Amino acid sequence: MGRRRIPTVSGSDPGHADRLRHRNADETLDLHGLEVWQAESKVRFFLERTARQHAGGVVRIVTGRGLHSSDGPRLREAVEALLRERPEVAEQERALDGGSVLVRLR
Repeated sequence: MGRRRIPTVSGSDPGHADRLRHRNADETLDLHGLEVWQAESKVRFFLERTARQHAGGVVRIVTGRGLHSSDGPRLREAVEALLRERPEVAEQERALDGGSVLVRLR
C-alpha cells in the first residue's frame, strides 16, 4: 500500500511534503476524544496562537486514525478540510503514522 497524499495548500513541488515530514514539530495539539466541533474550535485557536509564536514553523495536529469510531475517521477529515481554509497554513501533509497532520505555518 503506497503513501496517500493530501493536497498541499501552497507550493507545487512534490518534494515539499517529504521535507515537511522530516522536520521536528515546534508544538503538538492532541485532539483524541473530542467531538468534531470541539476539535475545530481548538485547531482555530491553536493555529492563531502558534502562527504568531512560530511563524514558518511546523506543528503536528494529532487526530487519531478513526479506528474506534463507528463512522470512520470523521475528525481527521474535518481537521484536514479546516486546515485547507485557514490563512495561517502554508502547507499540510498527513504524517506517515496516519493519525496526525503536519502543518507548516505562514
